[in-house]
Amino acid sequence: MKRFLTAFMLAFVITGLSLSVPAQAVLAEESADGDRNVQVYLDDLPVAFPISPFLKDGTTMVPIRALSEALGFTVEWSEDGTVTCAKGETVIVLRIGDPSVTVGGQVVTLSQPPELTRGHTVVPLRFFSEAMGYVVRWDGASYSASLVSPKEDIPVWGFYALGSPEYSSWEDFFGDKYPYPLVPGPDSPASNLKGAILGWFSVDREGRVTDKDRHTGFLRPDGWGAAMIGMEAGGAEAIAMYFAHEEGGWLSSLLADPAKRQKLAMQIASTSASFDGIAIDFEGLGLDPEKRETDAANLSAFLEALRKYIRDTRLFVILHPLNSEYLGYDHEHIGEVADAVILMAYGYEDPETPTPTAPWSKVDEAVRLELQEVPAEKLILAVPAYGTLYAVEEVSPVAHEDSQANTRVTRLVSHPAARDEVGRPHTERKPDSGTTTCSPGVSGGNPVSLEAPGTYDPYLSCHYSAWESQGITYHAFTESNRSLSARASLAKRYGLAGVAIWRLGLLEPGWLDALFEIASGLR
Repeated sequence: MKRFLTAFMLAFVITGLSLSVPAQAVLAEESADGDRNVQVYLDDLPVAFPISPFLKDGTTMVPIRALSEALGFTVEWSEDGTVTCAKGETVIVLRIGDPSVTVGGQVVTLSQPPELTRGHTVVPLRFFSEAMGYVVRWDGASYSASLVSPKEDIPVWGFYALGSPEYSSWEDFFGDKYPYPLVPGPDSPASNLKGAILGWFSVDREGRVTDKDRHTGFLRPDGWGAAMIGMEAGGAEAIAMYFAHEEGGWLSSLLADPAKRQKLAMQIASTSASFDGIAIDFEGLGLDPEKRETDAANLSAFLEALRKYIRDTRLFVILHPLNSEYLGYDHEHIGEVADAVILMAYGYEDPETPTPTAPWSKVDEAVRLELQEVPAEKLILAVPAYGTLYAVEEVSPVAHEDSQANTRVTRLVSHPAARDEVGRPHTERKPDSGTTTCSPGVSGGNPVSLEAPGTYDPYLSCHYSAWESQGITYHAFTESNRSLSARASLAKRYGLAGVAIWRLGLLEPGWLDALFEIASGLR
Protein backbone atom coordinates (compact mmCIF):
# COMPACT_ATOMS: atom_id res chain seq x y z
CA MET A 1 0.00 0.00 0.00
CA LYS A 2 1.32 3.41 -0.95
CA ARG A 3 0.72 6.48 1.17
CA PHE A 4 1.63 10.08 0.45
CA LEU A 5 2.96 11.94 3.48
CA THR A 6 3.42 15.68 3.51
CA ALA A 7 3.95 16.36 7.20
CA PHE A 8 7.62 16.80 7.97
CA MET A 9 7.34 15.56 11.54
CA LEU A 10 5.31 12.53 10.48
CA ALA A 11 8.11 11.55 8.14
CA PHE A 12 10.52 11.95 11.02
CA VAL A 13 8.53 9.50 13.14
CA ILE A 14 8.15 6.95 10.36
CA THR A 15 11.80 6.83 9.36
CA GLY A 16 13.35 7.34 12.77
CA LEU A 17 15.84 9.70 11.14
CA SER A 18 16.91 13.00 12.62
CA LEU A 19 16.94 15.23 9.55
CA SER A 20 19.74 17.73 9.95
CA VAL A 21 17.60 20.73 9.07
CA PRO A 22 15.05 22.60 11.20
CA ALA A 23 11.41 22.89 10.17
CA GLN A 24 8.66 25.32 11.06
CA ALA A 25 6.80 22.65 12.98
CA VAL A 26 9.44 22.42 15.69
CA LEU A 27 9.94 26.15 16.24
CA ALA A 28 6.79 27.09 18.15
CA GLU A 29 8.43 27.95 21.48
CA GLU A 30 7.34 30.00 24.46
CA SER A 31 9.13 33.25 25.20
CA ALA A 32 10.61 34.10 28.59
CA ASP A 33 7.60 36.16 29.64
CA GLY A 34 5.10 33.52 28.56
CA ASP A 35 4.14 35.08 25.23
CA ARG A 36 4.20 32.81 22.24
CA ASN A 37 7.13 33.41 19.92
CA VAL A 38 6.60 34.67 16.39
CA GLN A 39 8.34 33.41 13.26
CA VAL A 40 9.50 36.17 10.91
CA TYR A 41 10.30 35.54 7.26
CA LEU A 42 11.75 37.91 4.68
CA ASP A 43 11.04 37.05 1.05
CA ASP A 44 10.13 33.46 2.00
CA LEU A 45 13.32 32.84 4.00
CA PRO A 46 14.04 33.13 7.74
CA VAL A 47 15.58 36.10 9.49
CA ALA A 48 18.23 35.27 12.10
CA PHE A 49 17.41 36.98 15.40
CA PRO A 50 19.49 36.75 18.61
CA ILE A 51 16.25 36.31 20.57
CA SER A 52 12.91 35.13 19.23
CA PRO A 53 10.47 37.82 18.09
CA PHE A 54 7.35 37.90 20.24
CA LEU A 55 3.82 39.24 20.28
CA LYS A 56 3.06 41.94 22.85
CA ASP A 57 -0.53 43.18 23.03
CA GLY A 58 -0.99 42.36 19.36
CA THR A 59 2.30 43.93 18.21
CA THR A 60 5.18 41.84 16.90
CA MET A 61 8.41 42.97 18.58
CA VAL A 62 11.80 42.19 17.01
CA PRO A 63 15.47 42.99 17.80
CA ILE A 64 16.33 46.14 15.88
CA ARG A 65 19.95 45.28 15.02
CA ALA A 66 19.05 41.99 13.30
CA LEU A 67 16.11 43.69 11.60
CA SER A 68 18.41 46.41 10.28
CA GLU A 69 20.81 43.81 8.85
CA ALA A 70 17.95 42.04 7.06
CA LEU A 71 16.23 45.16 5.72
CA GLY A 72 19.38 47.07 4.89
CA PHE A 73 19.01 50.14 7.06
CA THR A 74 21.68 51.52 9.37
CA VAL A 75 21.33 51.91 13.14
CA GLU A 76 23.30 54.37 15.28
CA TRP A 77 23.16 54.64 19.08
CA SER A 78 24.09 57.93 20.76
CA GLU A 79 25.20 58.47 24.36
CA ASP A 80 21.91 60.15 25.31
CA GLY A 81 19.97 56.99 24.41
CA THR A 82 18.74 58.18 21.02
CA VAL A 83 18.62 55.57 18.26
CA THR A 84 18.72 56.70 14.62
CA CYS A 85 17.66 54.35 11.80
CA ALA A 86 18.23 55.33 8.18
CA LYS A 87 17.73 53.86 4.72
CA GLY A 88 17.96 56.11 1.70
CA GLU A 89 15.97 59.25 2.46
CA THR A 90 13.98 57.64 5.29
CA VAL A 91 15.24 58.51 8.78
CA ILE A 92 13.62 57.29 12.02
CA VAL A 93 14.68 58.64 15.42
CA LEU A 94 13.56 56.92 18.63
CA ARG A 95 14.27 56.49 22.34
CA ILE A 96 13.88 53.34 24.41
CA GLY A 97 10.65 53.49 26.40
CA ASP A 98 9.19 56.38 24.39
CA PRO A 99 6.31 55.52 22.01
CA SER A 100 6.83 58.77 20.09
CA VAL A 101 9.25 58.47 17.18
CA THR A 102 10.25 60.89 14.45
CA VAL A 103 9.91 59.77 10.83
CA GLY A 104 11.23 62.23 8.27
CA GLY A 105 10.68 65.09 10.71
CA GLN A 106 7.11 64.04 11.57
CA VAL A 107 6.22 62.67 15.04
CA VAL A 108 4.42 59.31 15.05
CA THR A 109 3.14 57.34 18.05
CA LEU A 110 3.93 53.61 18.09
CA SER A 111 1.53 50.94 19.33
CA GLN A 112 4.37 49.71 21.57
CA PRO A 113 7.45 51.71 22.58
CA PRO A 114 10.96 50.38 21.89
CA GLU A 115 12.22 48.43 24.89
CA LEU A 116 15.12 46.39 26.19
CA THR A 117 14.49 42.64 26.31
CA ARG A 118 17.24 40.30 27.46
CA GLY A 119 19.86 42.85 26.53
CA HIS A 120 18.45 43.61 23.06
CA THR A 121 16.56 46.66 21.83
CA VAL A 122 13.26 45.47 20.33
CA VAL A 123 10.90 47.52 18.18
CA PRO A 124 7.53 47.00 16.45
CA LEU A 125 8.15 44.96 13.29
CA ARG A 126 5.32 46.30 11.14
CA PHE A 127 6.01 49.98 11.69
CA PHE A 128 9.73 49.83 10.95
CA SER A 129 9.35 47.44 8.02
CA GLU A 130 6.61 49.43 6.31
CA ALA A 131 8.47 52.70 6.94
CA MET A 132 11.40 51.21 5.01
CA GLY A 133 9.16 50.20 2.10
CA TYR A 134 8.46 46.55 2.98
CA VAL A 135 5.06 44.86 2.91
CA VAL A 136 4.17 42.94 6.10
CA ARG A 137 1.67 40.06 6.11
CA TRP A 138 0.49 38.43 9.33
CA ASP A 139 -0.62 34.78 9.51
CA GLY A 140 -2.51 34.21 12.75
CA ALA A 141 -2.77 30.46 12.21
CA SER A 142 0.99 29.92 12.22
CA TYR A 143 1.92 32.95 14.33
CA SER A 144 4.22 34.19 11.59
CA ALA A 145 4.95 37.50 9.92
CA SER A 146 6.09 37.59 6.30
CA LEU A 147 7.96 40.57 4.90
CA VAL A 148 8.10 41.28 1.17
CA SER A 149 10.93 43.52 0.01
CA PRO A 150 10.45 46.26 -2.61
CA LYS A 151 11.41 45.40 -6.15
CA GLU A 152 14.88 46.39 -7.28
CA ASP A 153 17.33 45.31 -9.95
CA ILE A 154 18.87 41.86 -9.40
CA PRO A 155 21.52 40.97 -12.00
CA VAL A 156 20.93 37.32 -12.93
CA TRP A 157 23.41 35.05 -14.71
CA GLY A 158 22.84 31.55 -16.02
CA PHE A 159 25.02 28.46 -16.44
CA TYR A 160 25.85 27.11 -19.17
CA ALA A 161 24.03 27.59 -22.52
CA LEU A 162 25.18 24.18 -23.74
CA GLY A 163 23.77 23.27 -27.14
CA SER A 164 21.73 20.09 -27.59
CA PRO A 165 18.87 18.97 -29.85
CA GLU A 166 17.15 17.76 -26.67
CA TYR A 167 15.91 19.99 -23.84
CA SER A 168 18.96 21.77 -22.51
CA SER A 169 20.31 24.93 -20.95
CA TRP A 170 20.28 26.39 -24.46
CA GLU A 171 16.49 26.39 -24.53
CA ASP A 172 16.19 27.99 -21.09
CA PHE A 173 18.46 30.82 -22.17
CA PHE A 174 17.40 31.48 -25.76
CA GLY A 175 13.78 30.40 -25.41
CA ASP A 176 13.94 28.06 -28.41
CA LYS A 177 15.36 24.70 -29.46
CA TYR A 178 19.03 24.39 -30.31
CA PRO A 179 20.48 25.95 -32.47
CA TYR A 180 17.83 28.69 -32.73
CA PRO A 181 17.25 31.59 -32.60
CA LEU A 182 19.82 33.91 -34.06
CA VAL A 183 18.01 36.94 -32.68
CA PRO A 184 16.14 36.29 -29.41
CA GLY A 185 12.80 38.01 -28.89
CA PRO A 186 12.15 40.61 -26.18
CA ASP A 187 10.65 37.98 -23.85
CA SER A 188 13.61 35.62 -24.21
CA PRO A 189 15.88 35.18 -21.16
CA ALA A 190 18.77 36.18 -23.44
CA SER A 191 17.12 39.58 -23.79
CA ASN A 192 16.58 39.99 -20.05
CA LEU A 193 19.33 38.26 -18.06
CA LYS A 194 22.68 39.88 -17.36
CA GLY A 195 24.44 37.12 -19.26
CA ALA A 196 25.52 33.49 -19.36
CA ILE A 197 28.54 31.68 -17.97
CA LEU A 198 29.24 29.56 -21.05
CA GLY A 199 30.51 26.08 -20.24
CA TRP A 200 32.38 25.63 -23.48
CA PHE A 201 35.97 25.13 -22.31
CA SER A 202 37.88 22.91 -19.92
CA VAL A 203 41.50 22.23 -19.00
CA ASP A 204 42.93 18.77 -19.65
CA ARG A 205 45.53 16.99 -17.53
CA GLU A 206 48.32 18.30 -19.69
CA GLY A 207 47.32 21.85 -18.88
CA ARG A 208 45.82 22.55 -22.30
CA VAL A 209 42.58 24.36 -23.01
CA THR A 210 40.08 22.25 -24.95
CA ASP A 211 36.57 22.83 -26.24
CA LYS A 212 35.93 19.17 -27.07
CA ASP A 213 35.98 17.46 -23.66
CA ARG A 214 33.15 14.92 -23.76
CA HIS A 215 34.29 13.44 -20.45
CA THR A 216 33.24 16.52 -18.48
CA GLY A 217 30.56 17.62 -20.95
CA PHE A 218 32.10 21.07 -21.28
CA LEU A 219 32.46 21.52 -25.01
CA ARG A 220 31.68 24.25 -27.47
CA PRO A 221 28.45 23.46 -29.35
CA ASP A 222 28.33 23.42 -33.12
CA GLY A 223 26.02 26.42 -33.03
CA TRP A 224 28.25 28.52 -30.81
CA GLY A 225 28.44 31.28 -33.39
CA ALA A 226 24.66 31.62 -33.33
CA ALA A 227 24.81 31.84 -29.56
CA MET A 228 27.30 34.70 -29.67
CA ILE A 229 25.19 36.57 -32.23
CA GLY A 230 22.04 35.96 -30.23
CA MET A 231 23.58 37.14 -26.98
CA GLU A 232 24.93 40.29 -28.57
CA ALA A 233 21.55 41.01 -30.15
CA GLY A 234 19.81 40.47 -26.82
CA GLY A 235 22.30 42.57 -24.91
CA ALA A 236 23.49 39.67 -22.74
CA GLU A 237 27.13 39.24 -21.77
CA ALA A 238 28.96 36.12 -22.96
CA ILE A 239 31.40 34.84 -20.33
CA ALA A 240 33.78 32.04 -21.32
CA MET A 241 34.11 29.50 -18.50
CA TYR A 242 37.17 27.28 -18.05
CA PHE A 243 36.54 24.16 -15.96
CA ALA A 244 38.95 21.87 -14.15
CA HIS A 245 38.42 19.49 -11.24
CA GLU A 246 41.04 18.21 -8.85
CA GLU A 247 41.22 14.42 -9.07
CA GLY A 248 44.27 12.45 -8.12
CA GLY A 249 46.32 15.60 -7.59
CA TRP A 250 46.70 16.60 -11.24
CA LEU A 251 45.25 20.12 -10.93
CA SER A 252 47.26 20.81 -7.78
CA SER A 253 50.44 19.70 -9.57
CA LEU A 254 49.64 21.80 -12.63
CA LEU A 255 49.15 24.96 -10.60
CA ALA A 256 52.36 24.29 -8.67
CA ASP A 257 54.41 24.51 -11.89
CA PRO A 258 55.15 28.19 -12.75
CA ALA A 259 55.84 27.42 -16.42
CA LYS A 260 52.58 25.50 -16.84
CA ARG A 261 50.67 28.25 -15.03
CA GLN A 262 51.99 30.84 -17.46
CA LYS A 263 51.24 28.68 -20.48
CA LEU A 264 47.68 28.01 -19.33
CA ALA A 265 47.10 31.70 -18.61
CA MET A 266 48.23 32.57 -22.14
CA GLN A 267 45.93 29.94 -23.69
CA ILE A 268 42.93 31.18 -21.74
CA ALA A 269 43.66 34.76 -22.72
CA SER A 270 43.90 33.86 -26.41
CA THR A 271 40.81 31.60 -26.57
CA SER A 272 38.63 34.12 -24.73
CA ALA A 273 39.40 37.12 -26.92
CA SER A 274 35.93 37.24 -28.51
CA PHE A 275 34.04 36.99 -25.19
CA ASP A 276 32.92 39.65 -22.74
CA GLY A 277 34.67 38.03 -19.81
CA ILE A 278 36.35 34.95 -18.34
CA ALA A 279 35.17 32.65 -15.54
CA ILE A 280 37.67 30.34 -13.84
CA ASP A 281 36.03 27.25 -12.33
CA PHE A 282 38.81 25.20 -10.76
CA GLU A 283 37.04 22.92 -8.29
CA GLY A 284 38.07 20.47 -5.59
CA LEU A 285 41.21 22.17 -4.28
CA GLY A 286 42.15 21.89 -0.61
CA LEU A 287 40.41 18.67 0.32
CA ASP A 288 43.76 17.49 1.68
CA PRO A 289 44.50 19.70 4.73
CA GLU A 290 48.24 19.44 4.13
CA LYS A 291 47.93 20.98 0.65
CA ARG A 292 45.46 23.77 1.37
CA GLU A 293 47.91 26.61 1.82
CA THR A 294 50.04 25.69 -1.19
CA ASP A 295 46.97 25.11 -3.38
CA ALA A 296 45.61 28.51 -2.39
CA ALA A 297 48.92 30.26 -3.05
CA ASN A 298 49.40 28.56 -6.42
CA LEU A 299 45.88 29.35 -7.61
CA SER A 300 46.37 32.98 -6.61
CA ALA A 301 49.65 33.07 -8.55
CA PHE A 302 47.87 31.67 -11.60
CA LEU A 303 45.11 34.27 -11.37
CA GLU A 304 47.67 37.06 -11.11
CA ALA A 305 49.40 35.76 -14.23
CA LEU A 306 46.08 35.54 -16.04
CA ARG A 307 45.17 39.07 -15.04
CA LYS A 308 48.35 40.39 -16.69
CA TYR A 309 47.40 38.76 -19.99
CA ILE A 310 43.71 39.68 -20.07
CA ARG A 311 44.21 43.21 -18.71
CA ASP A 312 40.79 44.92 -18.46
CA THR A 313 38.71 41.89 -19.50
CA ARG A 314 36.28 41.02 -16.71
CA LEU A 315 37.46 38.11 -14.57
CA PHE A 316 35.03 35.92 -12.63
CA VAL A 317 36.23 33.23 -10.21
CA ILE A 318 33.84 30.48 -9.13
CA LEU A 319 34.48 29.29 -5.57
CA HIS A 320 33.41 26.69 -3.05
CA PRO A 321 32.04 28.31 0.12
CA LEU A 322 34.14 28.64 3.24
CA ASN A 323 31.85 26.24 5.09
CA SER A 324 32.61 23.46 2.60
CA GLU A 325 35.39 20.89 2.76
CA TYR A 326 37.29 22.46 -0.15
CA LEU A 327 39.49 25.10 1.46
CA GLY A 328 42.36 25.46 -1.01
CA TYR A 329 41.40 29.01 -1.99
CA ASP A 330 42.52 32.41 -0.71
CA HIS A 331 39.12 34.09 -0.87
CA GLU A 332 40.34 37.51 0.22
CA HIS A 333 43.12 37.65 -2.37
CA ILE A 334 40.86 36.29 -5.10
CA GLY A 335 38.36 39.03 -4.23
CA GLU A 336 41.10 41.57 -4.88
CA VAL A 337 42.28 40.09 -8.20
CA ALA A 338 38.88 39.18 -9.67
CA ASP A 339 36.10 41.49 -10.80
CA ALA A 340 33.52 39.11 -9.34
CA VAL A 341 33.36 35.98 -7.21
CA ILE A 342 30.59 33.45 -7.83
CA LEU A 343 29.87 31.53 -4.61
CA MET A 344 28.61 27.95 -5.03
CA ALA A 345 26.46 27.88 -1.87
CA TYR A 346 24.95 24.45 -2.48
CA GLY A 347 26.04 20.82 -2.46
CA TYR A 348 25.55 20.46 1.30
CA GLU A 349 23.53 17.24 1.06
CA ASP A 350 24.58 14.28 3.21
CA PRO A 351 24.59 10.92 1.37
CA GLU A 352 23.64 9.13 4.59
CA THR A 353 20.91 11.46 5.90
CA PRO A 354 18.01 13.00 3.96
CA THR A 355 18.94 16.66 3.57
CA PRO A 356 18.46 19.45 1.02
CA THR A 357 21.33 20.63 -1.12
CA ALA A 358 21.16 24.24 0.10
CA PRO A 359 19.37 24.65 3.45
CA TRP A 360 18.95 28.14 4.83
CA SER A 361 21.37 27.73 7.73
CA LYS A 362 24.23 26.73 5.43
CA VAL A 363 23.55 29.34 2.75
CA ASP A 364 23.25 32.14 5.28
CA GLU A 365 26.48 31.03 6.96
CA ALA A 366 28.28 30.77 3.61
CA VAL A 367 27.31 34.27 2.51
CA ARG A 368 28.20 35.84 5.86
CA LEU A 369 31.60 34.15 5.87
CA GLU A 370 32.29 35.20 2.28
CA LEU A 371 31.37 38.81 2.99
CA GLN A 372 34.19 38.90 5.52
CA GLU A 373 36.61 38.20 2.64
CA VAL A 374 34.97 39.62 -0.50
CA PRO A 375 33.11 42.95 -0.91
CA ALA A 376 29.36 42.58 -1.42
CA GLU A 377 29.55 44.52 -4.69
CA LYS A 378 31.81 41.76 -6.07
CA LEU A 379 29.89 38.75 -4.74
CA ILE A 380 27.44 36.77 -6.89
CA LEU A 381 25.45 34.01 -5.19
CA ALA A 382 25.05 30.80 -7.20
CA VAL A 383 21.66 29.18 -6.52
CA PRO A 384 20.68 25.58 -7.34
CA ALA A 385 17.86 24.54 -9.65
CA TYR A 386 18.00 20.93 -8.45
CA GLY A 387 17.05 19.07 -5.29
CA THR A 388 17.69 15.74 -3.61
CA LEU A 389 15.70 12.50 -3.48
CA TYR A 390 16.44 9.85 -0.84
CA ALA A 391 15.21 6.30 -0.31
CA VAL A 392 15.20 4.79 3.19
CA GLU A 393 14.46 1.11 3.78
CA GLU A 394 14.84 -1.56 6.41
CA VAL A 395 17.22 -4.37 5.45
CA SER A 396 16.68 -7.73 7.14
CA PRO A 397 19.46 -9.59 9.02
CA VAL A 398 19.74 -12.00 6.07
CA ALA A 399 21.46 -9.30 4.08
CA HIS A 400 23.65 -8.36 7.04
CA GLU A 401 24.73 -11.59 8.74
CA ASP A 402 26.75 -9.77 11.40
CA SER A 403 23.61 -8.16 12.84
CA GLN A 404 20.48 -9.67 14.34
CA ALA A 405 18.45 -6.48 13.97
CA ASN A 406 17.12 -4.80 10.89
CA THR A 407 19.42 -2.16 9.45
CA ARG A 408 18.13 1.11 8.06
CA VAL A 409 19.80 1.92 4.75
CA THR A 410 19.66 5.39 3.22
CA ARG A 411 20.41 6.04 -0.45
CA LEU A 412 20.72 9.34 -2.26
CA VAL A 413 18.72 8.30 -5.31
CA SER A 414 18.96 11.35 -7.55
CA HIS A 415 19.17 15.11 -7.89
CA PRO A 416 15.81 15.97 -9.48
CA ALA A 417 15.53 19.15 -11.53
CA ALA A 418 13.11 21.88 -10.53
CA ARG A 419 11.07 21.03 -13.63
CA ASP A 420 10.76 17.35 -12.65
CA GLU A 421 7.66 15.95 -10.99
CA VAL A 422 8.91 14.13 -7.93
CA GLY A 423 6.69 12.20 -5.57
CA ARG A 424 3.56 14.10 -6.51
CA PRO A 425 0.25 12.25 -6.14
CA HIS A 426 -1.26 11.10 -9.41
CA THR A 427 -4.81 11.96 -10.31
CA GLU A 428 -6.02 8.42 -10.88
CA ARG A 429 -7.04 6.13 -8.02
CA LYS A 430 -6.30 2.48 -7.48
CA PRO A 431 -9.34 0.27 -8.16
CA ASP A 432 -11.53 -0.34 -5.08
CA SER A 433 -9.00 1.25 -2.72
CA GLY A 434 -9.73 4.94 -3.04
CA THR A 435 -6.05 5.70 -2.39
CA THR A 436 -4.05 8.13 -4.45
CA THR A 437 -0.99 6.64 -6.11
CA CYS A 438 2.36 8.34 -6.42
CA SER A 439 5.63 7.62 -8.09
CA PRO A 440 8.68 6.23 -6.31
CA GLY A 441 10.86 8.72 -8.12
CA VAL A 442 10.29 11.10 -10.99
CA SER A 443 6.66 10.69 -11.96
CA GLY A 444 5.72 9.33 -15.33
CA GLY A 445 2.86 9.80 -17.73
CA ASN A 446 0.51 11.77 -15.53
CA PRO A 447 1.48 15.44 -15.52
CA VAL A 448 0.61 17.15 -12.24
CA SER A 449 1.30 20.50 -10.64
CA LEU A 450 4.75 21.08 -9.24
CA GLU A 451 3.33 23.49 -6.67
CA ALA A 452 2.20 21.06 -3.99
CA PRO A 453 0.57 23.28 -1.35
CA GLY A 454 2.01 23.22 2.12
CA THR A 455 5.32 21.61 1.20
CA TYR A 456 7.53 24.70 1.13
CA ASP A 457 9.66 25.19 4.24
CA PRO A 458 11.61 28.46 4.64
CA TYR A 459 14.22 26.81 6.85
CA LEU A 460 14.89 24.16 4.23
CA SER A 461 14.69 26.85 1.53
CA CYS A 462 12.86 24.35 -0.67
CA HIS A 463 9.87 22.00 -0.77
CA TYR A 464 9.79 18.86 1.34
CA SER A 465 7.60 15.79 0.92
CA ALA A 466 7.76 12.14 1.95
CA TRP A 467 5.87 9.04 0.90
CA GLU A 468 6.01 5.25 1.07
CA SER A 469 6.15 2.80 -1.82
CA GLN A 470 6.76 -0.95 -1.64
CA GLY A 471 8.26 -0.79 1.82
CA ILE A 472 10.58 2.11 1.02
CA THR A 473 10.20 5.61 2.47
CA TYR A 474 11.17 8.40 0.10
CA HIS A 475 12.22 11.91 1.10
CA ALA A 476 12.23 14.63 -1.54
CA PHE A 477 13.72 18.10 -1.16
CA THR A 478 12.75 19.88 -4.36
CA GLU A 479 13.19 23.30 -5.94
CA SER A 480 10.57 25.39 -7.71
CA ASN A 481 9.94 28.90 -8.96
CA ARG A 482 9.04 29.82 -5.39
CA SER A 483 12.37 28.67 -3.98
CA LEU A 484 14.22 30.25 -6.92
CA SER A 485 12.61 33.61 -6.17
CA ALA A 486 13.41 33.28 -2.47
CA ARG A 487 17.06 32.49 -3.15
CA ALA A 488 17.37 35.28 -5.72
CA SER A 489 15.97 37.75 -3.17
CA LEU A 490 19.06 37.15 -1.04
CA ALA A 491 20.90 39.49 -3.41
CA LYS A 492 18.65 42.28 -2.13
CA ARG A 493 19.03 41.26 1.50
CA TYR A 494 22.83 41.14 1.46
CA GLY A 495 23.40 43.84 -1.17
CA LEU A 496 25.14 41.39 -3.50
CA ALA A 497 26.20 41.87 -7.12
CA GLY A 498 23.57 39.37 -8.27
CA VAL A 499 22.81 35.67 -8.52
CA ALA A 500 23.81 32.91 -10.94
CA ILE A 501 21.45 30.00 -11.61
CA TRP A 502 22.98 26.54 -11.60
CA ARG A 503 21.85 25.60 -14.01
CA LEU A 504 19.72 26.53 -16.99
CA GLY A 505 17.89 23.53 -18.40
CA LEU A 506 16.64 22.41 -14.98
CA LEU A 507 14.19 25.21 -14.31
CA GLU A 508 10.43 25.03 -13.92
CA PRO A 509 8.34 26.67 -16.67
CA GLY A 510 7.53 30.28 -15.85
CA TRP A 511 10.79 30.89 -14.00
CA LEU A 512 11.54 34.17 -15.76
CA ASP A 513 8.14 35.61 -14.85
CA ALA A 514 8.70 34.47 -11.26
CA LEU A 515 11.94 36.46 -11.10
CA PHE A 516 10.23 39.56 -12.44
CA GLU A 517 7.74 39.26 -9.57
CA ILE A 518 10.57 40.14 -7.15
CA ALA A 519 12.86 42.26 -9.33
CA SER A 520 12.41 45.38 -11.41
CA GLY A 521 15.16 44.23 -13.77
CA LEU A 522 17.54 41.30 -14.16
CA ARG A 523 20.58 43.23 -15.45
